[in-house]
Amino acid sequence: MKRIPLFFLLLLAVSFTSFGQAGFGVKGGVNFANINIDEASSRTGYHFGVFGDIPLGDHFAIQPEVLFSTQGAKIADTEVDFGYVNIPILLRLKLVKILNIHVGPQVGFVTKAESGGEDIKENVKNADFSIAAGAGISLPLGLEAGARYNIGVSDINNSGIEFADSQHRVFQIYVGWRIFGHK
Repeated sequence: MKRIPLFFLLLLAVSFTSFGQAGFGVKGGVNFANINIDEASSRTGYHFGVFGDIPLGDHFAIQPEVLFSTQGAKIADTEVDFGYVNIPILLRLKLVKILNIHVGPQVGFVTKAESGGEDIKENVKNADFSIAAGAGISLPLGLEAGARYNIGVSDINNSGIEFADSQHRVFQIYVGWRIFGHK
């Protein structure tokens, strides 16, 4: 299972050698995560990782990312914690010089699943599919900032009991630093 995210990270790195104007950076931020089931409330987490920037003309770019993300919810008095390696592939549209919007699919591979401190990984599907949409700004010195909403489209439940037909909902606020490349 750990080979799949590493494969995507390698693919991301190789893609930059193929595109002379491609960019690369690091990012991180806060997650406000929930699961769409009754009595679930939001929990705060974090995400961090790398992003690429492959230009498709003056206004469009493909933005692949590899992120570690903590997600979950609070259900009654129990914390449900998930760790994922998320890989969004976003289409980014530059609206004006500093403002962009982005949308695309995301696949996540579960690395941790706990409920009340107990391992529930066998009750959670290995992969999670989402749609990501958001907006960002490009600042001087390669700094980036933005917000994104990820809405799960696949059921994460593998047990058929507690979390019947459950999808993640994650609102993210992030900052990043474009180390080199396209803006």
